[in-house]
Amino acid sequence: MSMSKKNVSFSWAFKEFIWPRRKVVSFGLILIIFRSLSGLVLPYASKTLIDDSNTFKRYGCTILY
Repeated sequence: MSMSKKNVSFSWAFKEFIWPRRKVVSFGLILIIFRSLSGLVLPYASKTLIDDSNTFKRYGCTILY
């Protein structure tokens, strides 16, 4: 069995693999962006809790123990 060596270009790979599955690829990219943005929620929430909370201003960090 002889295998011929083909030149594979990005445009050929895009047309052959990505474009027919563009809905799945788009959905995956949306999930990646959503995951990245949701990773910012916890630091923002804890910043708001610590900075704006009257409890921490009154008692300091001793309330955490």
